[in-house]
Amino acid sequence: MPKKNPLFNQPFLQPPPTVWAPQRGSQYAFHACPAFEALFGGSAGGGKSESLLAESLRYIDQKDYKAIIFRRTYPELEK
Repeated sequence: MPKKNPLFNQPFLQPPPTVWAPQRGSQYAFHACPAFEALFGGSAGGGKSESLLAESLRYIDQKDYKAIIFRRTYPELEK
């Protein structure tokens, strides 16, 4: 039997917990979309910026991968 982690009371061989997952609905549909480009709109608080950041990390392990995110104004980057 594998050793148990005293902090989490789970075996060490368990996969790590999910750090981030898309919300159900349009955010999930955006991440599941197989298209090269996708449109994702809506009101504030719908997870659009979070989705852009998550998608930009999807291929970060690929050699020579680069990503850039444009915003309309500089203050939008601080939100």
